[in-house]
Amino acid sequence: MSTTGFSTFYRRELDVQQLITLLRQGQHFVQDWDVVTHYAEFLKNDVVCPSCGRGGANPVRPALSSKGDRIVRQGHFRFLSTTGDDAHHPFCEFYSGGDTIAPTGETVPLGSDNSSDTAMVRRLVCRGIATHVFDQSNIRHMRQWFFDLKGQSSFRIDVSENDIEWARCLRRHQNYIRQQFDPRHADMPGFDWRQATHHEFTEQYLHLFDLVRDSSHEQSHWKRAAQFASKRQGQITFDRGTLRPFYEATIAVAKFVAKNSGIQWRKGKPDTYRYDNAPPALLALCALCLFIKDWSTNEAIATFARLLNIPDPADQTLGNVLGLNPFHDFDAWRIVRVAKDVSSASGGAKSYAHLLADIEKGLRERYRVWKQQAQI
Repeated sequence: MSTTGFSTFYRRELDVQQLITLLRQGQHFVQDWDVVTHYAEFLKNDVVCPSCGRGGANPVRPALSSKGDRIVRQGHFRFLSTTGDDAHHPFCEFYSGGDTIAPTGETVPLGSDNSSDTAMVRRLVCRGIATHVFDQSNIRHMRQWFFDLKGQSSFRIDVSENDIEWARCLRRHQNYIRQQFDPRHADMPGFDWRQATHHEFTEQYLHLFDLVRDSSHEQSHWKRAAQFASKRQGQITFDRGTLRPFYEATIAVAKFVAKNSGIQWRKGKPDTYRYDNAPPALLALCALCLFIKDWSTNEAIATFARLLNIPDPADQTLGNVLGLNPFHDFDAWRIVRVAKDVSSASGGAKSYAHLLADIEKGLRERYRVWKQQAQI
């Protein structure tokens, strides 16, 4: 469920009660929910999901305890199509149907998460909105951009843990030295068969190395990718490779900000941000600064510097929005796609150890035949 919705009329994100309060101004309604009944059609057309932008909003009352003395479930919005089905985008975190993966970690609830990093970013967002550096419609447009990008690169997960391991072995294989085998070289007393085998492997599987080149070296990313392959089999996700230039730009800005802002960010050191250690709220704000500046790192850093030097506004609720960190688990999900491409190009997963053993056996046989012929 979504506890907030984005009102295109009010141009901001609101929860159910905030929306009722605004609509009730100057009107005479006996009960709060009379407002919802009266404006039902307006709300369906005006309020969209803050995450995926789909309409069809239906406010749902808060649920009270049996004694009626406390709220046990917040008021929220359901987004339904004209046929009564879930209207959310299949990649939306609030989507409840189909076989797509409901993303986790991409949205950052700046209004409800009280960690020190998120609290600081919430203050900076308040400053930005109050002084028109950006507004909530920019955040909404960024989310839409992200969802459009997802839809253009979706694929079904059909790789196994063995496929992941095969791609990992290719990534770890040293392929930058090219040396073709010549049986005459093996006549040297100290000939290194292991190295010759690795060189021959490079020659035989050269076409695969470009596919794994931009994947992570980190073992933790490969382990997580294997978990995704196991648990998400048959589901639909999207290729994070389409986000690569935006991801690199966001990491660069986040590192610069962390090193130069004078703020003690709680999670990780700036130089480790590339390895999943960046504060999600910081990434979300850096991505927003980049988005409104057409992904220029220089302009985004200048925008962040401006936010740091603006006084806090009186209204601290302006930052109660759903931020977007589109790079959650970027490297692990990218590996899943890489493994799919590698598997397709190589006819399925291979056993790296068995291939090396077979190649060495073949090289030794070639040497034996050459040696035998040389003695004739």
